[in-house]
Amino acid sequence: MPTAQSRGTVFPVNSCPGNISEIVYASKRLNCSGIDKFENTYHCLPSSDLSQLVELCYHTSFLIENRNCMVLQSGYLNNRSCLHFTEGCPSKHYQSKLMLEFPACTKINKQKRCYLADPT
Repeated sequence: MPTAQSRGTVFPVNSCPGNISEIVYASKRLNCSGIDKFENTYHCLPSSDLSQLVELCYHTSFLIENRNCMVLQSGYLNNRSCLHFTEGCPSKHYQSKLMLEFPACTKINKQKRCYLADPT
């Protein structure tokens, strides 16, 4: 289910931050509030067609249901099921700004447009 539309600029990246320090650095670089706040928070996630990773400041952080990753679709953050992942699919609900806790959600093959953890 889509949430409110992104209001910021989206930047393609080669990889998403792998720890809190890298998120803090990326947040400062983009002038986001980081992960301490729920407004204007840093997000890094795949595009909906899984052809690229993007980073942006999103106006809010929200709860993502378990067994879902996030993608950016037409300016909206959207859930995408990861039930077929061999490993790394979130087994608990989480705040969108903390997707770094689930790195399988950002590990994609950009040429084949698929998640590395999804054998299908």
